[in-house]
Amino acid sequence: MMNSLRKMSISQRLWLILIVAVLTLVTLGVMMLKQIHGDLYLAKAQKTQHVVQTAAGVLNYYQGLEAAGSLTRDQAQKQALQVIRGLRYNQNDYFWINDLTPVMIMHPANPKLDGQNLAAVKDPDGFEVFNEMVTLAKAKGGGMVDYRWPKPGAEQPVQKTSYIQLFQPWAGSSAPESISTTCRTSSTPRYCAPPPSAW
Repeated sequence: MMNSLRKMSISQRLWLILIVAVLTLVTLGVMMLKQIHGDLYLAKAQKTQHVVQTAAGVLNYYQGLEAAGSLTRDQAQKQALQVIRGLRYNQNDYFWINDLTPVMIMHPANPKLDGQNLAAVKDPDGFEVFNEMVTLAKAKGGGMVDYRWPKPGAEQPVQKTSYIQLFQPWAGSSAPESISTTCRTSSTPRYCAPPPSAW
């Protein structure tokens, strides 16, 4: 190796140094961009989780009214549904509610889904979106799910991230069981702004 370097002209050595320096800078730049992207994704995911927990506070409030005897379970759940149906985050992001079967209880952006069993729904990559959400809710009580789903009023799916959370006090009842909110994303993969929740 040293003999090869000695045989090179000064001009060739300078070009070699320049090429190595440029490759090093490009490699570092790519690594930094990946780190920044990961940090932004994590920050958005945490923000989504906090927003979902705020929406879960609505469920806690109405479940508290049920526990106090002020409302029946049916009344408490219907009133909670109406409040959550109207919640928005970042203007267009919403919360939905599905149960653990998974039947859609309430989807404000696409009411046609209400009452439908979504067990067979897959994203364009074959990912069983709602089955995976239910599995995560049952196993861990909540967490992040990445998938592709169309924006309201659009046909083309975009990358989305949802934080789903099980609402334990109503789990197993005939009404909503898990609260799952989605973090809707822009067309930039993995950038999200929270949407819905599910019982």
